[in-house]
Amino acid sequence: MRHRTSVQVVQRNHGLLQRIQALKAERPFWGYRRIWAYLKFVDRLAVNKKRVLRLMRQADLLVKPNRRLRQQFPEGARGHDVHLMSDNGCQPTSVVFMAACNRLDVYQTFTSYNNRRGNADTERMVRTIKEELIWLREWTSPFELAEALEAWIKRYNAEYVHSALGYKSPIQCELAFKNSRQTQFLPA
Repeated sequence: MRHRTSVQVVQRNHGLLQRIQALKAERPFWGYRRIWAYLKFVDRLAVNKKRVLRLMRQADLLVKPNRRLRQQFPEGARGHDVHLMSDNGCQPTSVVFMAACNRLDVYQTFTSYNNRRGNADTERMVRTIKEELIWLREWTSPFELAEALEAWIKRYNAEYVHSALGYKSPIQCELAFKNSRQTQFLPA
């Protein structure tokens, strides 16, 4: 038997769900974790991840899995000149993985040796720009895109919270760092 949600809970969740829907309308590629972080650390709402996940699941707002690879190669990738860019870690350089790539006609290319991160940070930033700006609309000119990108970067630095920065925006983190450095050199 399924549990029925009380009227009070539905009413309490209504405003939160509206805010979640507004955030998803602005940023359709955000999952429940990033929505939760924004609600908690930017909007300053006392909400937990499970509640956000439940509401987003009920409203069908969760990010759908990426099915583009299967759409592009419905019969498999063999014979399509597929290249895989990998780092030099133990998994992509293992004999088993390299043999599987060879059997599937997937050509491996590796990042520069001894580069701990390769270009992962750059790739992730480019993906974020695409998901949150470029893919969301049709652009009529490169000047329009450049103007929108400049505004997006300012907003990103001011509002985009990062778990690695303690759920602070880049500007908040930079100010905290500057303030911590100034207090070290105050006269006694």
